[in-house]
Amino acid sequence: MASRSDFIQSCTGFEWPNGQNMLASREAAMLLCGSWIPVELKDQVDDDWEWKAFPVPEISGGMGKINGLEFYLIRWVALKDTKVAPEAIEFLKFCSTIENMEKYAVTTLSLSAIKNVNTVPELADVQKAIMNVELPFQTTDGMLATYPDYTQNILYKNPNLAFIGEITPDEFIVQMKEDSIEYWKNK
Repeated sequence: MASRSDFIQSCTGFEWPNGQNMLASREAAMLLCGSWIPVELKDQVDDDWEWKAFPVPEISGGMGKINGLEFYLIRWVALKDTKVAPEAIEFLKFCSTIENMEKYAVTTLSLSAIKNVNTVPELADVQKAIMNVELPFQTTDGMLATYPDYTQNILYKNPNLAFIGEITPDEFIVQMKEDSIEYWKNK
């Protein structure tokens, strides 16, 4: 079990943007974050900054596997009843060409879902993890989209309190159980 002394001093302030600023200034060695972090920090890191990523390791006896990957997808859509359907379709076609997605990936330091679009070097390790995924799952296993109030007020809150040492691991279990029972009782 980790103790409070296992974490960096003042980790209670390790929230956005503090954590990523500490990474960019080399005060932190790692940041648990999504593939968007290179674009958010591109103006804060040196030109020769080398981005690396790795899957969350498996824990002996744990439920997760190293080939599992949480996906937080951002989509472009055109609603079927839109008054500008032809224009929206043309825009999506324009954006979805290999040539334009290449430009988009380079400009935004992001990955593309379109085949044959080169991966930017900053995300090479992320692309490798995606290619090896066997167990894809949605952000918080779909809870964020389905039950945002539960996710924000219970699922995110209690682990954070345990992480920063405001509650003990045993108190965390009790609090999660009590909060969850109360939440679902009213659904």
